[in-house]
Amino acid sequence: MILLVCFFGGISCAYSQKKYSRFDHLTVDDGLSSNRIRCIYKDSKDYLWIGTDVGLDKFDSYQVKEIQA
Repeated sequence: MILLVCFFGGISCAYSQKKYSRFDHLTVDDGLSSNRIRCIYKDSKDYLWIGTDVGLDKFDSYQVKEIQA
């Protein structure tokens, strides 16, 4: 479902949360599959799902993991 929203909907989601994650930026050097971000979604478990032009990544506030289809 997340993949469909990111790639076909082109929707970026931003919600007000009680908890805040702080980071300056993420790049391919941090593990992103691409620096070209298409959408970002934060789920109920506070994971950031990042849709790029070449794939889907998950950021857990510590590391980026590329999701394989």
